[in-house]
Amino acid sequence: MQIMSVTGSQKFAVLLCKFRDTKDTELHPVCFYADLFATNGSGGLNDYWRSASLGAINLDGTDVFGWQTIDDTLANYIATHPDCTDKLQGAIDAFKEVDASKYTAVIPLFNASLGDGGETTGGIVGNPADVNVTWLAHETGHIFGLEHSFDMSDRKAISWSAPGEYYDSYDIMSAMNVDGDSGHQFSPRGPLLNAANLIRMDWIEPDRIWTPRKTNSSATYDVDIVALEQPEINGFLAAKVGGVIIEFRINTGFDAGLARPAVLIHQPAEPNSVIVASDLVHFVNE
Repeated sequence: MQIMSVTGSQKFAVLLCKFRDTKDTELHPVCFYADLFATNGSGGLNDYWRSASLGAINLDGTDVFGWQTIDDTLANYIATHPDCTDKLQGAIDAFKEVDASKYTAVIPLFNASLGDGGETTGGIVGNPADVNVTWLAHETGHIFGLEHSFDMSDRKAISWSAPGEYYDSYDIMSAMNVDGDSGHQFSPRGPLLNAANLIRMDWIEPDRIWTPRKTNSSATYDVDIVALEQPEINGFLAAKVGGVIIEFRINTGFDAGLARPAVLIHQPAEPNSVIVASDLVHFVNE
């Protein structure tokens, strides 16, 4: 497994964009987006990544700019900016005061739908429906280097996806098919990253990963694993044995949307993680 190492503050420039013909629509006040992206203790994206990375990263230093009117109509902007990279650059060009080089990535959020969005080179393009922690965590996960997660089935989430892609409901990198929470101002939120992706990012300390003392002989072990949402409890957060990674998840915190507690097994495939099915016929992955 290729190990990536992203640590410390990951600052984003969030650009709130509207058009000449949508200038009267500001979906939320600027303070809402500051809480969503940057404020500690708000239950937003900064809190999410502190929890999901086990404290390895945060979004401190993220800045929110706008609302600013782009000198164009919505329809013409879409016509003259056909892909996400174009749409991102158009927003950057409109915010002359923002030095994109000072940030990990730029995230323009538009007050009307552009028809497409998501992660692209240099940032993320967001539409009105994308203002929630689950979608934003998934797309910023791509910025940090993570790929989509899979299960072992031949299901296809949409026509262009690969078999099994987006079907690890316990991992944020399957965000098209996960159980996020409800009832929070930034819902849906969660779930966390699976342990295979945490190990890929080098976000679990080695002494919190259990491995067998003997690798060339059979043995029986009794191992206690702490839930990933509760790393403050002493103990192992994962077990790595026989080419698979074992973890325990409970439905609390950013995992509150999970249907139930579960023990999960993952294969650390490259560059994706694959959840091992307990019942492949009925698509049971826990």
